[in-house]
Amino acid sequence: WSSDVCSSDLIGKEIGARVIPVGVARENLLQARPSASFYNPDGKHPSPPGTYLAACLFYTMLSGHSPRGLPAEVPDAGNAKKPLARLSAEDAAFYQGMAEKTANAAEGK
Repeated sequence: WSSDVCSSDLIGKEIGARVIPVGVARENLLQARPSASFYNPDGKHPSPPGTYLAACLFYTMLSGHSPRGLPAEVPDAGNAKKPLARLSAEDAAFYQGMAEKTANAAEGK
C-alpha cells in the first residue's frame, strides 16, 4: 500500500494534479482500527465504511470544510432506496475524524 501511495503522489506532482490521499486514509484507518475492513470481501471494492471514509475525505479536500457533522449515510444516486454506506452516528464521527486528520496532514495543517 505504501508504494501505491507514493506512486500516486509522484504521478500527481509530475502532472500537476491534486491527489486525494485515500490510500493514506486507509493506512491511518488500519493503524487506528486494525480490525476495520476498508474493502469488501472481493478485495477490490470498498466496504461501506471504506466508501464513507473516502467520501468524507473527498468532501473535505474539495470543499475545504470539516466533514464533522455530515450525515452518516452516503446516498446512491442510482438507487435511492439503498445507500452506498450507512453507519452508526458513533462510527460516522470516527470516520469523519479520520478524514479530517488525513486531509489536514495532506494540506500541511
